[in-house]
Amino acid sequence: DVLSASAISPGNQNILVFLNTPIDTGVVYTISLSGITDCEGNLVGADSAENFILPFQADSGDFVINEVLFNPFTGAYDYVELVNVSDRPVNLKGWHLASFDDEDGIANIKPIITENYAVYAGGYVLITEDTTNVMMNYIQHGINNFIEADIPTYNNDSGTVYLLTIDSLVSERFAYNEDMHFPLLSSVDGVSLERLDVNRSVSDIGNWHSAAETVGFGTPGLENSQYYPTSGADGEVSMDPDIFSPDNDGYNDVLNINYSFTSPGFVGTIRIYDANGRPVRELATNELLATSGTFTWDGSTDRGEKARIGMYVILFEAYSTTGESNKYKLSTVLGGRL
Repeated sequence: DVLSASAISPGNQNILVFLNTPIDTGVVYTISLSGITDCEGNLVGADSAENFILPFQADSGDFVINEVLFNPFTGAYDYVELVNVSDRPVNLKGWHLASFDDEDGIANIKPIITENYAVYAGGYVLITEDTTNVMMNYIQHGINNFIEADIPTYNNDSGTVYLLTIDSLVSERFAYNEDMHFPLLSSVDGVSLERLDVNRSVSDIGNWHSAAETVGFGTPGLENSQYYPTSGADGEVSMDPDIFSPDNDGYNDVLNINYSFTSPGFVGTIRIYDANGRPVRELATNELLATSGTFTWDGSTDRGEKARIGMYVILFEAYSTTGESNKYKLSTVLGGRL
């Protein structure tokens, strides 16, 4: 219940409302306005209702880096997209973006927003210096999730995006390189890198892919066109989907190779062969494995070319420090338009 309300000087453009009881964190409230009149008693505008919420203070890890445009069109602007991966609405106020400098380390620290800004669980936030420019360049956009702010300049070829908490702690860092883009693109200008799965490490290169051509090479403020969460290993080693088509159309563009072991300490090598047994791609070489994880193949060869349509064999070899050795052979089909 409203106890009292009064206009705020100067200008009387805002109204200060006092409530009978304190509001609770994380609860959605609705404030309704009706019968508003001017000093002469004339009705001003139509009745309206607005929702508001007092968000929780965000902890480190509540926001993650989800999409980055570091090589924009000529005359356009970089952007960084975040997503709230917690299960509650949290406040983005006081968080910062930064870059890396060879002399100073973390540098160019820029506040994202200095006012309270609630982001619902699973919600997206797009930060850029010119929201109108981004909206014009990308048809698939979530304009209601845009924040216009001064952000660090990120180099076109390589760099690091830092996300800092309200306490200036590093919540995430994403070291990018333009070689992470889909190798068959004729140009990467204006093409964002999208994170396939927010539950996979931000530093996992295979967890990033060029935004799909079918959406205009970027989805600022929306779910990624290349959103492809791993389904987890079915058994010790498995893959999904059974057939993939790496044509950057946003549908089954990559192959996920999932593993899950009951004990740590395995070292893995993953090689991919064509139907004739010829080596096509060495995806991992003597890499120390976690107890579970995912490797991603984008359909390219070791020479940076697109592999031909057809069947492929994946050989996954895992060795432990205790001498245990396991080999897994899987098959997949790389499809495409003829």
